[in-house]
Amino acid sequence: MGLDQYLYARKYVADYDFVGKEAMAEFAKVKEAAGMTQVSSPDEFGYSTVGKSGSVSICAAYWRKANSIHGWFVRNCSPDGEDDCREMYVPRERLVELKDLCERVMLSKDDHEKAKELLPPTEGFFFGTYEIDDWYWQDVQSTIDQLNSVLGWFPDDQVFVSFYYQASW
Repeated sequence: MGLDQYLYARKYVADYDFVGKEAMAEFAKVKEAAGMTQVSSPDEFGYSTVGKSGSVSICAAYWRKANSIHGWFVRNCSPDGEDDCREMYVPRERLVELKDLCERVMLSKDDHEKAKELLPPTEGFFFGTYEIDDWYWQDVQSTIDQLNSVLGWFPDDQVFVSFYYQASW
């Protein structure tokens, strides 16, 4: 038991004619990778009702008991500020903000009060330690590293990529 945290990257894919040949080819690859190779029969409107569009979701980042990071997501991305294990939409700009904040926190590594002010530990059931200790600094550095990768994998101009955060405990 404990705080497990996931950041998902989700991309919408479709093989409808209006999305273009590249999108249709991408959808075909996703369908094949998912083992969805069987095509349903067309209905009275002349198109397949199964497998024409969907979302591909990957776990792009993972944390374990990084309660300060979890608290940041709850404060900045939860629509009602509630911490209830529901999935939260995270705009790309928010990921950039979190990465920048973590970089500022790392610059204050000798000033624990400043770190607590910028990115405070968040208390909760099985959330781990609430101290500014080695675990805290590892979580902050891990966040920087993971978000650098995520933001690099999914450039700003990439169409239809959305991010979602979810935690469970």
